[in-house]
Amino acid sequence: MLPGRGPRGKDFGLYLRGFVPRSMMNRVEVFPGTERRCTIQVDRGLLSDVADRLGRLGHWPSVHILADAILERQASALAGAFNAPAPILRSGGEGVKTLTAVEDVAEELLRARARRNSLLVVLGGGTLCDLGAFLAAIYQRGIDVALLPSTSLAMVDAALGGKNGVHVANHKNMIGTIRQPIYVGADPDLLETLPDDEFREGLVEWVKMAMVLNADAFRRCEEIVSEVVTRETAAVTEAVVMGIDLKLDVVREDENDKGRRMLLNFGHTVGHAMETVSEFRLRHGEAVALGMCVEMDAIANGTPDRLIRILEALGIDVDRRFAFDADALWEVMEADKKTQGDTVRVAVPEKLGGGRVVPITKENLERALAR
Repeated sequence: MLPGRGPRGKDFGLYLRGFVPRSMMNRVEVFPGTERRCTIQVDRGLLSDVADRLGRLGHWPSVHILADAILERQASALAGAFNAPAPILRSGGEGVKTLTAVEDVAEELLRARARRNSLLVVLGGGTLCDLGAFLAAIYQRGIDVALLPSTSLAMVDAALGGKNGVHVANHKNMIGTIRQPIYVGADPDLLETLPDDEFREGLVEWVKMAMVLNADAFRRCEEIVSEVVTRETAAVTEAVVMGIDLKLDVVREDENDKGRRMLLNFGHTVGHAMETVSEFRLRHGEAVALGMCVEMDAIANGTPDRLIRILEALGIDVDRRFAFDADALWEVMEADKKTQGDTVRVAVPEKLGGGRVVPITKENLERALAR
C-alpha cells in the first residue's frame, strides 16, 4: 500500500492506487530527533529565482557558491543574485571527493570570510553535492547548506537524505556525516544538456528505490521509462518527483540508516566495489545497476526479467557484470562500511516493493559472476 499524507511532511504525492503525475513539488520535511527542517522544491526554471525562494526561508549575512566548473555561467548568475563572492568552481566526478578537496574549498571559504552564520549553496552533480554538504557539516562546526542538483543522479538520490562524505584510499564514503540541508531545489531544465549516458545511468537509483520499496512505484517506472529515456518533460519531472518522494519517506522514518533506510543500499555493496576496482571509470549508476544484478544472482538465484528489461531500457549493458573478478571485488567488499565484523551484507528485494538485508559469502559472489 502506498502512503498518503503524513504528520511529519507535506505534499507527499503518493496515492493509494499509484502515482499521480506532477509537474512540480513543494515539500517541507522535518526530521525527528534533530528537528532539522528541509524544503524540497522541483520546478522548471527554479534556478532563475532560487535566491528569492531561499530569501523566504531565512537570512544569512553572507552566501557562498560552490559549483561544477561546467556550470560557470549559471554559478556566476547565482553569485550575482545572492550578492555573493565569485563562485568556487571545481570539476565534478569521484576524484573531487577527497579530504584534500575539502581542505582546498575550506580555505577558499575562509578567504571569502564565510562565517558560522553563512550559507553555502552547491550547484552540481552528486559528487559535488557530497563534497559541499560534508564541508558545510564541519566548517566552523557547521553552516547551513542548500543543494541545487544538476544531474539526474543527484536529483533523485545523491542530494537527498543528508548523507555526505568523501573517499579514503579509494574506499567510498569512508568519512562523512548525516546532516540535512536546509533546502534542495531541483530544476529539470538543467537536465536538458546532460549527455545521454549520464542522464540515463543516473536514473538507475530511481528504479532501485521503486524495486525495493514500492511495487506500485515500480510498475509506474515500467510505464513511463521509454518517455523518460526520450526526455519527455512531464515524464522526467514525474521520475524526479517520484524518486524524491520514495527516498524521503524512508529517510524520515530512519534518518540514521539503522533500519529501513538500509534497503536503499540495494546494489551498492557490489556496485561500490566495482567502482573501486574500475578505478572509478565505471559510473556510479551503471555500477549500482550491475551490483543489483549480481546481488540478486547471488542471494535470490536470479535477477527478475522485469528489472533486466528496465535497466536495459536505461542503456545499461547488464552482461558487463561478468567481466569483474570475484577475488578483486571481495577484497573491497570486506572493507565496505556496511560490513559488520567479518560479515559482508547486501540489501536485496524479497518481493517486488519489499526487501531485507542478508549476508553474502564469497562463494555466493563467485557463483553470481559465473556465466
